[in-house]
Amino acid sequence: MLHISSFIIPVLVMLPSVSFMFLSPRNVPAPDGSRVHPVLAAAETAGRVGTIVLPLFYPVRLSHGYEAAALAGMAVCLLLYYAVWMVYYRCGRDFARLFTPLWGIPVPLAVFPSVYFLLASVLLHAVPLLAAGLIFGAAHIAVSLQTYRRTLR
Repeated sequence: MLHISSFIIPVLVMLPSVSFMFLSPRNVPAPDGSRVHPVLAAAETAGRVGTIVLPLFYPVRLSHGYEAAALAGMAVCLLLYYAVWMVYYRCGRDFARLFTPLWGIPVPLAVFPSVYFLLASVLLHAVPLLAAGLIFGAAHIAVSLQTYRRTLR
């Protein structure tokens, strides 16, 4: 059974990315010939698809305290994620801002959505979403760290 109301979970994370398509970054470094490892790229894509599609198959449950805690954690991750996007836009859409650490958290635009989806798996009682979130998080953070290191050169 599909739970269309659960689709709000991935949509809220994807909203800034939609604006990113129309307001591309500035000061993008020239390609240096390095590439993301194909396994990492495939894992990131598979995890991303899973985190977008899987919530559709699980209802939101708020009958226990840990579910409310997961929802609260998701809200904090989402607010921090949006705050980092706002800094990116306020700083002139500088490419390096997409990867700049926040309060000691490396690549926050990769970390916050990754944690968000892990918490969503708790809220939805969705083990497959947990697996997709772990795959997505590990790959997305690794790819973002690679890109961040390249921007420092």
